[in-house]
Amino acid sequence: MPGKLILAACVLFLLSAPRAVGRDAKEPDQNHYVNSADPHADDSGPGSIDRPWKSLAAVNSHTFKPGDSVYFARGSSYAGGVEIRNSGLPGKPITWGAYGSGAAPRFTNPSYGVLNGNMIQVHGSWIVIDGLCFHDGVPAPPPADPNAFQKGDLDPAPRTIAAVFIASTATHVIVRNCEAINCPVAVRCYGEYALITKNYFHDCTTQFLSDPNWGPVGIMLMVSNQEVSYNRIEHYYMVGGTWGADGGAIEIDDRTPKKYIKIHHNEAYDTQGFLETDGGGPYTDITVAYNQANVTEKFIGMTNCTKWLVANNTVIRELTRPGYEDANWFNAGTSDTVWRNNIFVLSHGMQAFVHRLGVKQIHDHNLYFSVDNSTRDPIPGKRGAGDTVGDPLFVDYAKRDYHLTAASPAVDAGIALGFTTDLDGKTVPAGKAPSIGAYEYTRDSNR
Repeated sequence: MPGKLILAACVLFLLSAPRAVGRDAKEPDQNHYVNSADPHADDSGPGSIDRPWKSLAAVNSHTFKPGDSVYFARGSSYAGGVEIRNSGLPGKPITWGAYGSGAAPRFTNPSYGVLNGNMIQVHGSWIVIDGLCFHDGVPAPPPADPNAFQKGDLDPAPRTIAAVFIASTATHVIVRNCEAINCPVAVRCYGEYALITKNYFHDCTTQFLSDPNWGPVGIMLMVSNQEVSYNRIEHYYMVGGTWGADGGAIEIDDRTPKKYIKIHHNEAYDTQGFLETDGGGPYTDITVAYNQANVTEKFIGMTNCTKWLVANNTVIRELTRPGYEDANWFNAGTSDTVWRNNIFVLSHGMQAFVHRLGVKQIHDHNLYFSVDNSTRDPIPGKRGAGDTVGDPLFVDYAKRDYHLTAASPAVDAGIALGFTTDLDGKTVPAGKAPSIGAYEYTRDSNR
């Protein structure tokens, strides 16, 4: 009997012991801080706000758990690369962001030999990268065989370059509120269910992604199930090389089949095209909506593309540069793409659709305008239902203000497609029907 009492007491003690004791105890979420500009920062310290880590070496040697955050001090700067291998969980991502006041923390990686030139390389899932600045990325090294591209050899090096590289093991990654300056690729994504949003990528005009065939591209999508939204991409091109000039805002790449990609509410200016697909595919079920693009070369270049919806975009094709002078082009395997509620402002004899090897596209309820009167048929060919030729009457074309005036033929001239907000976030429709283009006209505005 005494032995049984002792055993019962031990069991009761174990059952009532605090759950914070032991390896399985739930640990609180932790914030970790890094500040290269703080003379008191110490890589051997706790990474607290009072005693932050100094360098990326401390970050790369630490293990993070779901719900943790890693904050870099505003005004600080780092050279090299961060490798994110830990994963968060739904509702408890691992967040990489900024703290303090001043300019966003800056990252650069001057060596392709370090993480393939990536500044952040993501292998874990449920990751948020928020409010960081990346600058002066490296291009791919020259190919061993200078004729590899013409032989159809897909050199892997250009497909690893990026300021932020999201690996195939990384799903549900968000890149938001970041800036990239002079990076041959700002974000490259091999991981599904990524969201790339509210970023500003700009000014990469002096280096190829891979000389002489590939120019710089803001965002490279390498897999299905992607969303690219509310980004601004400016001045992404390189003059010279195989095509006269090359580059662009967004590319769907890697030649493997892809589907369910949404590209919406973005702005592009002075890029060598807005969107292009690589020569693989097929690329199906893609939505391109409510984007504003004033670009050279083409708004969209399609190869092996089916079941696309291209809707409510404002496309300006007046800028010129060496290379191609198309508004849009369609190569082999392209069919059943639908173009609705778009404004096309064209010049230099361009027509909105150059069919080439592709099947003719479905287009209706678009507004077309040859701003320099260089063609009488900017559509071309037979008009679709609701297709109109005429001046869109923007608020100020010369200053790139493409909002609509009350007299614009685009006002209330579109058809409902299920979208609820325009590029400004205004409710769609504001009138009896959606306006054509990326901006909804509202009669109570000052426009």
